[in-house]
Amino acid sequence: METGKRRLLGCATLFVISVTVLYLVTPPASGGPRRLDPESFAKNNLSELTWAVNQFRLNCDRYPTTKEGLEALKEQPKDLQGWHGPYLQYKIPVGPDDQPYRYRSPGPTGHGYEISVIVNGQTITRGSEN
Repeated sequence: METGKRRLLGCATLFVISVTVLYLVTPPASGGPRRLDPESFAKNNLSELTWAVNQFRLNCDRYPTTKEGLEALKEQPKDLQGWHGPYLQYKIPVGPDDQPYRYRSPGPTGHGYEISVIVNGQTITRGSEN
């Protein structure tokens, strides 16, 4: 009887090893997660930040100031009425090269806002006037 148990245990072990090897060498059906190129990554983040800044404006009747920065999308600025955030679900994103997104309000024309990031030496900008 001991020989039968050993044989069964040997077959079960061989089966588990075979399944594990197949799992490790077979690529996922979807080809795995798709990585965005740095420019597309930055543009996606800029779109999310633009949406959040505009939601802030709808609730507070103004854009965050340059001093408040993008942090105002996560934490309510002191003494600000109408804030119903946080306006970002996750932390404030950083650019593809770990560069922070720059925010200023008013924007370059004296009103609105501008958010920018440098990607591969090129500045990508979004804002109320872009």
